[in-house]
Amino acid sequence: MINVAIIEDEEKEKDVLLSCLKRYCSAKRTEFFAKWFKNAEMFIENYTARYDLVFMDIELPGMNGLQVSKRLRKFDAEVPIVFVTNMAQYAANGYSVNALDFIVKPIIYDNFSLSMSRAMEVINRRASGFITVHTAEGFTKMALSSIRYIEVFNHSVVYHAETQTVKTYGALKDVEEQFLQAGFFKCSRCYLVNLRHVVALNNLTIEISGNEQIQISRLRRKDFLEAVAAYFGGGEK
Repeated sequence: MINVAIIEDEEKEKDVLLSCLKRYCSAKRTEFFAKWFKNAEMFIENYTARYDLVFMDIELPGMNGLQVSKRLRKFDAEVPIVFVTNMAQYAANGYSVNALDFIVKPIIYDNFSLSMSRAMEVINRRASGFITVHTAEGFTKMALSSIRYIEVFNHSVVYHAETQTVKTYGALKDVEEQFLQAGFFKCSRCYLVNLRHVVALNNLTIEISGNEQIQISRLRRKDFLEAVAAYFGGGEK
């Protein structure tokens, strides 16, 4: 399943994009969900990092596609953006927001298919580095690299990331195996630490990026030092 945002003020153009998307996903046997936004403000004011791909019209009323993409990059630096425009010369400006590609109107399926294939390569690469955390409000997609540490208390699992904290119901054993394989270390019964965010170890206190401190059990200290040495000596980065 891929989640797609379409920002397009013309319903007819939106329908063309949807038709191409349906045709492509049907051929690739891929499910998708698409949400249409008629203007940039509606999209950016309600943005959550749930989308795998953004189709962005450049010529929009009010805030244009380039302006909203610059704002989007402050929230989500990695989601693929494909610009859709009547004027090819605008496409060069897409490099300023790291746009993946552009499609010139009128949209031709063959051109759409090429852009979509490029997008799917990026989406598939990103998927391996993300997790979906289900919460009481719905769900949140999180990059593994952004998670500084995971804390467990009162039957809750709390993901402390660089820009957000996400809480869900569960136990450490529910997520432990997955994260230990992704460069995390279990420093006690209550904490998993992302080794890429370790700043220092002072006796039994681990210093984490963001000025956080976590206690490690004395029995785990030696294993932790070995894990850090292996990680920074040629393991995952």
